[in-house]
Amino acid sequence: VTKYHYVANFDGKFNPIVGQSASGDEVAATRIDANTVRYNFNRAGKPAGSQTVVVSGDGKTRTQTFMNASGQPGMVQVYDKQ
Repeated sequence: VTKYHYVANFDGKFNPIVGQSASGDEVAATRIDANTVRYNFNRAGKPAGSQTVVVSGDGKTRTQTFMNASGQPGMVQVYDKQ
């Protein structure tokens, strides 16, 4: 089980990740619009990838899209509210 945490404002500034995160050792959060947030990850000061989280307008679907450090798409996760 991987455990980590971080505290970040939506200001695009990097903050440390405490614990063992597969994503990186720093994260920067940016609010794109009312329903979209982008997280950029660094590992040892270099880009490690990003994650974009979009919540649908009706709040019933959350879509997470992961990109690698080169900007190539990776995993997409979709959550539907029951």
